[in-house]
Amino acid sequence: METSIVTKTHREQQGLTVREFSDAINAKLINTGMSSSLVSRIENGHYEPPLSLLFECLATYQGTWIYLWAIESICAMYPDLVESSIIQFKLPVAQ
Repeated sequence: METSIVTKTHREQQGLTVREFSDAINAKLINTGMSSSLVSRIENGHYEPPLSLLFECLATYQGTWIYLWAIESICAMYPDLVESSIIQFKLPVAQ
């Protein structure tokens, strides 16, 4: 799967506009550069989310759809690393 599809799917599942999606990503992060135009470029396949942003999302948004978006985006960007188990993700255990 491509990051364009991952991003659009998560945005639509949440019922968000492009601006609302970028605002949700930026809610707890500082200076991410995640603008609505960047979301549009990602969805159109012209750009991929910065890896540093995805890691910030993993650290900040555990247990949310943003966390899942970040994981799925990394998997889409680096399928060989994920499939070879070089990169592994463990979802938090619900308590």
